[in-house]
Amino acid sequence: WVEDYIRGLKDVTCMIVSQNAHLLETCCSRIIHIDNLRLHNFKGSIKAFVEEFPEAKSYFELKSSKGLSFRFPDPGFLEGVSSRGKVLIKMDKVDFTYPGNPKPTVVNLTVRVSMGSRVACLGPNGAGKSTMIKLLTGELNPDKGTTWKNPNAKVAYVAQHAFHHIEKHLKMTPTEYILW
Repeated sequence: WVEDYIRGLKDVTCMIVSQNAHLLETCCSRIIHIDNLRLHNFKGSIKAFVEEFPEAKSYFELKSSKGLSFRFPDPGFLEGVSSRGKVLIKMDKVDFTYPGNPKPTVVNLTVRVSMGSRVACLGPNGAGKSTMIKLLTGELNPDKGTTWKNPNAKVAYVAQHAFHHIEKHLKMTPTEYILW
């Protein structure tokens, strides 16, 4: 159902961080690969990406033993945005180092997200995928560079390791959890 939902969205952006190769294959047409603190933009499917970069196959080898079900409402119109290509969220030349780390997690990142974006963010563990998402959503502030979000955009992020937190809110719908 998630794949059908994502593919059915026409005027919104989906930036997906996942180890589910099938989901990424069916929903994404562009890949951002983080390698050695650098973003590499790849236009094409996950299958084509793995063919060109065989080491990326290891990103999808973990399996989930527990299924989750989510239902999201259809997104509404975003005031002030009339084009699918208009930037909704961006960051320019962003550096970020977690406190106590000797080296930065991300360096000189520049990203633009528009209504028409369908992006998979790939890289090995520790490459900075989740850090980039947290910087884009405002959960983290950059050490250097700038981030911006359209003031009318509603951005939600559920961390990959947030299940201990989600389990305390199982009676909520996904929307209620995000708005909580």
